[in-house]
Amino acid sequence: MDPELIKEVLLKTYLYQKPRGNPLAALLVQGLVSYKEDKWAKHRKIINPVFHLENLKVKMILHESLRLYPPVTTIGRRANEDIVLGELSIPAGVLISSPVILLQHDKEIWGEDANKFNPERFKEGISSATKGQVTYFPFSWGPRICIGQNFATLEAKMAVSMILQSFSFQLSPSYAHAPQSIITMQPQYGAPLIFHKL
Repeated sequence: MDPELIKEVLLKTYLYQKPRGNPLAALLVQGLVSYKEDKWAKHRKIINPVFHLENLKVKMILHESLRLYPPVTTIGRRANEDIVLGELSIPAGVLISSPVILLQHDKEIWGEDANKFNPERFKEGISSATKGQVTYFPFSWGPRICIGQNFATLEAKMAVSMILQSFSFQLSPSYAHAPQSIITMQPQYGAPLIFHKL
């Protein structure tokens, strides 16, 4: 749970490598996500500039949504060799888990309203909201940050912006708040909405 230790684990990819995934995930996720080391870095460098566009006004809402409901609730790494992490001696092969969901709901970091939806906490950006600590990483962090992060957030911003141009919407009374993590975070019973044409 220590942001400095998480920063070290996510930065030092030569010491802390992604653990082998389960076979089901390998069937569902192919391509860039499965690349490692130099091949991954090369492809990320090639594809990343494609996804940069001017930020839209929904940015704070998306950041807060990703803080409360990150796509992946924990990030795992495997120690590549015997190492010391903070005050811990970690033997080679040990799995290390960075609890994204716990850190992003921690009241000591985010305040007493840590479990409340408050997009205003991101009005001055992520660095200000996190006080420069590695406490917000819904798409991982460091050299192994998710290659699809910019695409996913851009796609979400564009979709919300296009919807808001023509519609207002609200949650259906049938909505039941029940987030669950099955490979990624998702609503257990869906998220039915009622749209109103503007």
